[in-house]
Amino acid sequence: MTYKKILRNGIAMTVAVGLFSGVPINAMAADLNELQKQQQDIQNQRSAIDSHIDEKDHEVSVLERKQQTTAAELESLVKSITETNKKLQKQQQEVATTNAEVSKLKNEISVLQKSIQERLDLLKDRARAIQVNGNGQAYMNVILASDNFSDFIDRATMVSTLVNADKDIMTDQKKDEDALSSKQNQEQKQN
Repeated sequence: MTYKKILRNGIAMTVAVGLFSGVPINAMAADLNELQKQQQDIQNQRSAIDSHIDEKDHEVSVLERKQQTTAAELESLVKSITETNKKLQKQQQEVATTNAEVSKLKNEISVLQKSIQERLDLLKDRARAIQVNGNGQAYMNVILASDNFSDFIDRATMVSTLVNADKDIMTDQKKDEDALSSKQNQEQKQN
């Protein structure tokens, strides 16, 4: 190839490239602007989505904290209910124990009242007998009516035993009356 041919071909190519490349450069510039605009739109959409995701993450965090708080409150309530139930059971046991004690006291009071009444009736009978027979003269008559010394000792021992029995009855009567009063006070306190 000769120099002229190379030059001609080179000029022709330059002109062709110049002619054809002018249109595509403008088209490419428009396409580039369009692509940049699309890229910007995509970045804006991505930013909006990221922002939305951040909001939702924040909402999830808030809900998780609320859930934890609610779970802690629920646990506290369950614990409180359990403690209250234990206290209630303890109080019910105390009430049952108190009721049993009151029932026992009522039975003891009834027994004491019966014993006191029986002794009181016995003492009334003895007092009437002493009044009818002349106070202490009946005892003296029993002792003096003895036939011999041995009989005298036996009769004196018998009279002494009767007098001591009367004293014991009076002592028991006083003791039971005090016990009755004490148990009645206990019963009133427990009611």
